[in-house]
Amino acid sequence: MNIQTYIQQVGLELAAKTLGVSVPAIKHYRNGIRRISPSKVISVCAATGWKVTPHEARPDIYPNPADGIPLERAADFLDRRSAERRALERREQERRDHERRGSGFPVDHGPENAA
Repeated sequence: MNIQTYIQQVGLELAAKTLGVSVPAIKHYRNGIRRISPSKVISVCAATGWKVTPHEARPDIYPNPADGIPLERAADFLDRRSAERRALERREQERRDHERRGSGFPVDHGPENAA
């Protein structure tokens, strides 16, 4: 998740309070006017509960996806990313299979009245 998405989800006031910065700074982050300063990247990411990673906040400083994440969280992060990648690959394969079969074959989306 990038910082803009995080701010959108929690709101300006809560993001400012959680991240320990002013509301105008949050607006600048959200609108892409300013980036998180290098000295604050780790503390800001930690304040989000690592929902925003250092790589997502500042890829110019943290070029690898697991850079800056504490070791005890890095494995969970990499497992989650791997699961997301596998799900995307699975959806893409289903789309290709559907295109190969043509429109004459319905796609099974599971039971219609699943509760």
